[in-house]
Amino acid sequence: MKRVIEKENIRRWISILKKNKEKNGNVERLLQVVAWPRRKRVAINLMKINKLVNENDNIIVPGKVLGYGNVDKKFKVAALEYSSSALEKLKKAGCETIDIEEMLKNKNAKIIM
Repeated sequence: MKRVIEKENIRRWISILKKNKEKNGNVERLLQVVAWPRRKRVAINLMKINKLVNENDNIIVPGKVLGYGNVDKKFKVAALEYSSSALEKLKKAGCETIDIEEMLKNKNAKIIM
């Protein structure tokens, strides 16, 4: 059952990215990465995100955010999936998890892979 939901989420991301292709230069690379098979998809720990991000940054993760590590900065993140521990730690730190459509409106969003 979960894979069906995941595939729908990926299809939704791909359609949104195709609509925004002309507006944002990073979208072409995102389209390629999101379309990768599940076994090749990106998985990033909070520890790595915390090292690469500054306060109030906007981040796009074209894969899964995992809960290893701690977060001590506030930022906005859009990802395909979140582990339960990652969601809990992000909310505790005051970070926002937002939709890809909202994130693409920000021209300064960073892609972390």
